[in-house]
Amino acid sequence: MKNINNKAKLKITDKNLAVELMKHIQYPCEVEVNGKIENIRTFYLNEARRVLPSLNNSYQKTALQLLVNHYIEIDKIRYDILRTLKGAVSMK
Repeated sequence: MKNINNKAKLKITDKNLAVELMKHIQYPCEVEVNGKIENIRTFYLNEARRVLPSLNNSYQKTALQLLVNHYIEIDKIRYDILRTLKGAVSMK
């Protein structure tokens, strides 16, 4: 029987890290906050931004950066739409 204390530490590669973050950004978990269901995509986007400088694999880095940029742009559009709708409602 192998001694579990002698197990090598898990090495996380750029690919593993990027794929995990991309998966969670695209399909975020949901949590209940004050009775409202919210996804935690923002957490994963922030985490991706934090680790991007440390990635050495240019393909993984580019793929993750493109996905982050995509969802940042979606959030900007969503914010603009909500702001426009709020302005339209307050004008009535």
